[in-house]
Amino acid sequence: MDSDMENEMECTPPELREAAESAMNMLPVKSKDRYEKTYRAYRDWCNDKGVPNIGSENVILAYFAQLKKHKKPSTLLFNVEGNLERKG
Repeated sequence: MDSDMENEMECTPPELREAAESAMNMLPVKSKDRYEKTYRAYRDWCNDKGVPNIGSENVILAYFAQLKKHKKPSTLLFNVEGNLERKG
């Protein structure tokens, strides 16, 4: 886990941190490497854009909108519309 991920975990409530650590330990090596590479790309994108809160819904939606311009929908991590709660 890189230092950005460690810093993120320190700011996470203990019960959520335990759940996240447990999930990371369950990932097969190949999946974990892919996850970490994808997460680093997202963090780099956020840093390039000067985003202070990488977990906000608007930031995630903007990131997926940018990815959609260059990738096929089948390569995206998940269907944003189906997995994010609609506000309204």
